Order: sequence, then structure tokens, then C-alpha cells
Amino acid sequence: MKVRQVVEAQFARFHVGWSDISFTDAHENKISIEITDDQILTLSDQLSQKAEKIRKERADAREEANNE
Repeated sequence: MKVRQVVEAQFARFHVGWSDISFTDAHENKISIEITDDQILTLSDQLSQKAEKIRKERADAREEANNE
């Protein structure tokens, strides 16, 4: 049997340690996830790609607003 648990939180800060990544919300609730070095590298690449996409979308929106 497979058990699935979904946890939703609005994170206020995070910390990447030697073997985990921790997220803490405004109420000091903490979520800690074990993570390997390779997973950290994958996460870093994915975050970088997502950040670049967000920056491009925002730049396009600013350019559209300036052209109106």
C-alpha cells in the first residue's frame, strides 16, 4: 500500500544544510526534506530555469505596458 501525504505551507524562509533542505513558515512550522548533493544540483538548475522564465515574462509585460 502506498501512503501519500500533502502538506501545504507558505514559506517565510529556507535553509539548505548538509543533507536536508528546510522550509519554515511565518508561524515557525518547519518542513525538513532529506536531499542529496545531486538532487540539490537538479533543484538549482530547475530553479534557475524557472527564475529566467519569470524574468522574461515580467520584462515582456513591462515592454508591452511601455508600448501602450
